[in-house]
Amino acid sequence: MDAIRRARWAGMAALLGALVSMVADTLLLYNPEGGYFAGDYAFLADFSRERLLWGHYLGILALPLHAAGIYLIYLILQPAGRKIALGAAVLGIYLVFPGVAYHANVYPLALAGRFGPGAVAEMVPFSEPLGLLFAGSFLLLMAGLTVLIFRGKTLLPRWVGFLTPALTYPVWALLIAVAPPLGHLLAPMGFNLSMAIFFAVLLGTGSFREALAPPPK
Repeated sequence: MDAIRRARWAGMAALLGALVSMVADTLLLYNPEGGYFAGDYAFLADFSRERLLWGHYLGILALPLHAAGIYLIYLILQPAGRKIALGAAVLGIYLVFPGVAYHANVYPLALAGRFGPGAVAEMVPFSEPLGLLFAGSFLLLMAGLTVLIFRGKTLLPRWVGFLTPALTYPVWALLIAVAPPLGHLLAPMGFNLSMAIFFAVLLGTGSFREALAPPPK
């Protein structure tokens, strides 16, 4: 299998991981009434054990596939320099681990909610710092990538900068205020929805082929 085909398969694996993770996020978090930012996790209270179980395992098994997509990001960052490309790849792969751990903590939080606010307060320190580390580092990484795309320092056309997670991810949260029913649906899957869009764009543009093309003879 040649390098371009391997990169394409990596992108498809990452896209599949993002799509399955969107389903997992919906099962674990979606509540038509919202309440995601209240801090008490009461929006999880009425979810069935079976629903949470499916969301738990689908996410844990699918989220690591995002690491395959980091390879494409590494390739399209080649014009920015090998150190930048490698640094972004290492950080991206590292973030998969706290991301999976945070996902795995949703069910314990839902269970704690059934024992009252005190139990939730005991669980929060084991979960929310992971979420903040993951979200903050992820958005910082994607913001840097977006700047490089707009500056023409990657293999991607500049218009792709408008479709990076740094710009699409906040939209899902804003929709809660503008169009609550849609926002309540999309916000829980916002990270994976943004990554699915971006991985699809990377596959569609095929810009990684330039990095893998053999030098002219």
